[in-house]
Amino acid sequence: MAPRISVLMLTYNRPQFIGAAIESILAQDFQEWELLVVHDGPNEEIPVVMREWQQRDSRIHYFRRPIPGNIAEASNFGLAHARGQYIAVLDDDDYWARADKLSKQAQFLDSHPDHCCCGGGVIVMDPAGREQMRYLKPERDQQIKRRALMANPLAHSTTLYRREAALQTGGYDETLAGFQDWDLWLKMGKTGKLYNFPEYFLHYRVWQGSGS
Repeated sequence: MAPRISVLMLTYNRPQFIGAAIESILAQDFQEWELLVVHDGPNEEIPVVMREWQQRDSRIHYFRRPIPGNIAEASNFGLAHARGQYIAVLDDDDYWARADKLSKQAQFLDSHPDHCCCGGGVIVMDPAGREQMRYLKPERDQQIKRRALMANPLAHSTTLYRREAALQTGGYDETLAGFQDWDLWLKMGKTGKLYNFPEYFLHYRVWQGSGS
């Protein structure tokens, strides 16, 4: 039986953080998920780490791409292998802040068929795990779309979105050098409504090797 949610995690060269990210998935009170870890790059620690995780839980799937590409290509690779009705995203150096994150979002999309994606707020952490700041995104669809061209309207690793809606828009644009998720929200927002929970769903780790 296919899982209801496919969690997409890209990894490149950060084996030291993957464990915390995966633990936050295992801690979810919603358990009908699969995790797809897509690995680009030459790091040889990651396959060892992932073998251990796969032995612990059969819902964890590891893919090492022979030819590394950009974030959009790796994301689309994950989408192509996903089986879930919904797609969640979690960067390998971040971790979810609430055990009810997936259940809240799945229930919301189940009961709001006019919405194609929902996200939430972010807690920014330093390398030592100290909170630096936290922020929420605009909540309602009208508020989100009013500001969608000025700032990324949803934080990628907080989102849960409909797989079919993403595929119908062409997925992540592989020609873009950055902001591939922002582009996806703009495209998906033409076909359905967007929503951000006024709650903090993600610990976002800021360190020397992170992106923003």
